[in-house]
Amino acid sequence: MLCLILLQTLLGCVTSRSSDAGEKLTCEQHAKVAAYLNNWAITNFSESYGKKGDVTGANVQLFLISEKAPSPYAAAFNRYQEKAFENIALAKRKGCNTVDYPLPPVDEFRHQLEVARTGK
Repeated sequence: MLCLILLQTLLGCVTSRSSDAGEKLTCEQHAKVAAYLNNWAITNFSESYGKKGDVTGANVQLFLISEKAPSPYAAAFNRYQEKAFENIALAKRKGCNTVDYPLPPVDEFRHQLEVARTGK
């Protein structure tokens, strides 16, 4: 529950700028936000393409994401990618160790697609 509150704050579900809210997070909270965003990407990929083995559909979606298409799915991945980068930048500025942070959402989508393609 705490993670969802922190994520809502960082992702801009409040009226203030998300970076202002992110300034108040601890290093542990930044790590939780990074993990949440990564898990969100894994879950979305799995539900939309992974469970179905739809590599072609995932390739098309990656193209839409890469081209910053206005579709809700692509826009969500791009928005959360930006939030992940913002979270990492804020964490680094505070001196947090971000080495073990998981991949940001778009990068995780690419990774999941590669796993689906190669089986590795």
